Amino acid sequence: MTAPPPRPRPTNLPDYSDPPVDEVVIGISFMSVSGFSTNHVAKYRDLVKAEFPGLQYQPRLITPLESLTQEGSSAPPSFGPLGFFTQPFAQPSQRTWLVNADDQRVIQIQDDAFLTNWRRRDLKPYPHFEPLLGEFWERFSLFRDQVVNDTVIRLQAQQLEVTYINWVPFDTAPLSSWFGPAESSRLAVDGTGILPEHVTWNASYLVRRNDVAVARMHCRQIEALRTGPGAPHLGVQLDLTCRAPLAPGATDDEINDLAFEARNTIVWGFTSLTTEEGHRNWGRTK
Repeated sequence: MTAPPPRPRPTNLPDYSDPPVDEVVIGISFMSVSGFSTNHVAKYRDLVKAEFPGLQYQPRLITPLESLTQEGSSAPPSFGPLGFFTQPFAQPSQRTWLVNADDQRVIQIQDDAFLTNWRRRDLKPYPHFEPLLGEFWERFSLFRDQVVNDTVIRLQAQQLEVTYINWVPFDTAPLSSWFGPAESSRLAVDGTGILPEHVTWNASYLVRRNDVAVARMHCRQIEALRTGPGAPHLGVQLDLTCRAPLAPGATDDEINDLAFEARNTIVWGFTSLTTEEGHRNWGRTK
């Protein structure tokens, strides 16, 4: 299958030369495939093993499905990694990670979800959303074709999810200098302004297209530790997750449109939640 073509980037969409994006996750959840087993994963792994030699097992993820019928009826905000809930006490073999050689890209597979991750592991520029979505379609289409060949049942997609995880180390910028809700939490005590030392913040927003709800964006800001190459770094993580329920029989082109709309919503959300000082530091170009 040929991946749906990329959509033109809106001319007014903010852009940054050095954004603090640390991870991007694109995923589709679908109705659980009856009879799905480790054999299906093993067959898929054989197809991509040259590019994704690493193999890991993780606890199962439970995908909350959004209800967009009215405001305030959302699934609970996502506090697990990658915008999904982790099921406690799950067997480690219920979700498979396939990891490429430089540890930057991950494919996640379980019987009702398929996700791809880009993770920052060096100082190379963020590759941007368009090529990452193209990679997702290439890998998901191969998986879907293999499942259909084995089960003779087309995957019934239920929801698209796009997540951007941003991370800013404390030693590069204090929270209040770049995160708007922290700056607006300044206290006036006896004529002296006091900025917060620590902030934990989350919010959800209904996303509409032509006055019709199409998705919900969940935003979360927490302190987080990065344990990658070099010494561990303490900083602030800002997650923005956009979930769009899919109508039965949604086409790839329709899903592709929602994916770009999710990206646009996340970029506007990030820009709205961050300060002009942060924008200058990250090289905002428009």
